Amino acid sequence: MQIEQLRLETDGCKSIIHLNNSGASLIPNAVRDQVMHYLQQEALNGGYETKEEYAEVFSKLYEDVGALVGAAPGEIAIFSGSTAAWSSALNSLEFQKGDVFLASEVEYVSNYLNLLQCSERYGVRIKIIPSDQDGRVDLKALADVLDEQVKLVAVTHVPTNGGLINPVEEVGQLLKGRDIVYLLDACQSVGQMPLDVKKIGCTFLSATGRKFLRAPRGTGFLYVDKEFVDRCRPTQLDFASANWLSETEYQLRAGARRFELFEANFAARAGLAVAARYALDVGLDQIWNRIVELSNYARSRFSTIPEITIHDRGERNCGIVSFSFEGWHPKELQAEMRKRGINISSTEKTSTLLDMEKRSLEEISRIGIHYYNTQEEIDQFIGQLMDLITD
Repeated sequence: MQIEQLRLETDGCKSIIHLNNSGASLIPNAVRDQVMHYLQQEALNGGYETKEEYAEVFSKLYEDVGALVGAAPGEIAIFSGSTAAWSSALNSLEFQKGDVFLASEVEYVSNYLNLLQCSERYGVRIKIIPSDQDGRVDLKALADVLDEQVKLVAVTHVPTNGGLINPVEEVGQLLKGRDIVYLLDACQSVGQMPLDVKKIGCTFLSATGRKFLRAPRGTGFLYVDKEFVDRCRPTQLDFASANWLSETEYQLRAGARRFELFEANFAARAGLAVAARYALDVGLDQIWNRIVELSNYARSRFSTIPEITIHDRGERNCGIVSFSFEGWHPKELQAEMRKRGINISSTEKTSTLLDMEKRSLEEISRIGIHYYNTQEEIDQFIGQLMDLITD
């Protein structure tokens, strides 16, 4: 991996130290240029006409996004973000009073809100899958509660509040052969690590473009298992997602694209196409190895500073490092680092309420490390923290 070249292809690396990739990564210059060129073409030639000119780009988009997660092009629907994809998947299904949803303790706020709304609508009961001593989904506890009443299992692969990686393939093995929907949130893992939906065994997988995939904001996608898609009845339809056959009939589009609507930000989608191909060209294995190396380095440096408490859990960790810094509120620390040319972030209790309450955490600081970051940048960040200690 040619880090210097990749940094040269990201103009943001010239002016800031960006350690907020778990929020939104710096986009490569090629992604920026694609979006800007598309908008210029719309201004010059018209919106419909530009979309036709980019037909090959948009066709390849489904192939490349599918390749990121081991899916076929027909199993991919493009969305404006992960929450839109996740909630569309959930709401395309019907449930009965007395059905049970199982959710991991680290479910993100938007997902859990949709579970609550669905529970109100159908009379579904939500049960929480306990975490084991390492913070991961407790597989034995999950196996013990699987019965005929369980209709959906929702798991977040990588939570927003730390470096935990849930055992999603093992969950899939427990659900194999059961008539249970497996809804996986991969918004923090797509673009960060290799994924294979067939090995995972999930029914749905949702992801965003803005995080580790390095795509524009307002992009995301949904994977739908081709063996399951005909059971999905999306709640919103137009002529892109269904055919109008007669006064009393319509037919849903085949495959995952029955979830899509005609109107979309196609300039952003063109950028997503470049970002997906960029990640594949860099190599997901190489990206993951680099992220693990850098994030482990950051944790080892943090562990030597008494004023820092690391909050990450799990047998192995990813590029998200969560911590508290003695004497500094997370938002104040974020603002102070911004003044010093370093982007970090924070996460509040309400973002991952169940897990944060269990650990008595109100708000914590967070960095998200990507492959284009360097040890020198991490050292500079830690140097700035040390300055705050001595001030």
